[in-house]
Amino acid sequence: MAICNFLRFSNAFPDLSSTKNWHEFSRDCAVFAVCPDNQLHFEQPIPFHSTAFQFGWLCGADAYKRALYSQAQFGGVLLGTFTSGALSDAFGRRPIAICALTFGISSVLASAFATTWQFLLATRFMVGLSIGGTLVVVCTFVMELILPAQRMCSQLVVILCFVLLSWLVLVDHNGIGILLINVIGTVFIEFTWDACYLCSVESVPTPLRASSVGSCSLVARIGALFAPMLVFLNSFWAVSVYLAVVLLGTLNLTVSCLWLVETKGISLDSVRLAQMSAEDEADAGGMEGMKRNDERTPTGNDIEGADQALVKP
Repeated sequence: MAICNFLRFSNAFPDLSSTKNWHEFSRDCAVFAVCPDNQLHFEQPIPFHSTAFQFGWLCGADAYKRALYSQAQFGGVLLGTFTSGALSDAFGRRPIAICALTFGISSVLASAFATTWQFLLATRFMVGLSIGGTLVVVCTFVMELILPAQRMCSQLVVILCFVLLSWLVLVDHNGIGILLINVIGTVFIEFTWDACYLCSVESVPTPLRASSVGSCSLVARIGALFAPMLVFLNSFWAVSVYLAVVLLGTLNLTVSCLWLVETKGISLDSVRLAQMSAEDEADAGGMEGMKRNDERTPTGNDIEGADQALVKP
């Protein structure tokens, strides 16, 4: 969620107008292309700073770089989730988690001093690598440290922290009704996000837990790579973005209701224990069958005694 919010603000830019029609603000690229810079007026009254605004990714041939900027980060997340999951299963959760966090902090610091958009994309790709490792390894590490009854409590505390900082965001006044709908939807999205990681962590054995979570996150990042392109579909069909979200959400809901396994109250090692007990039962059944076969199979003494009985008069 944090990376999605960051991309939302980094690619944002205010509405603009020309000197002749200074009271009519819009995102008309024709106005941006025709009017000189000194005749452009922006709707935002305070100094506005964003990646798209600073590098001029507003309109024209450079507008696609806003989507490329998002795809670079999600591409790093895609690669980071897969590699960090396998590394954490091989070398442990704690060292890989520390490396991912350290690498992420260094990459964010380097991106703050980017002067060209090529260097910025490279650093944000490295940030995506660290975010992928943090999402997979740190989440798995924390889930293994706390009890099952305490897992959702920790997520609730994190959600409350976001709520306490929500007053820092400037929100346009669109009425109480639409605001309540957005708040309710955001709360359910947060719980769904947490439930996805909980189910993926608790449904697999311990040796493969981080790799499996990384694989699930890898598939999710494929959709994230194409998500920035949905914004450009608004120019062809205004409801395309909303329709895509509704259709994909309905598909995920149907799949979850049909095939998602209930993991409440299940120990993290229960899957492994169940697997071991099934293997032990199979081995015990095989040993018992062999024992019966041995009992039924005649020995050499039995065969010799039978031959002697046959030759007696």
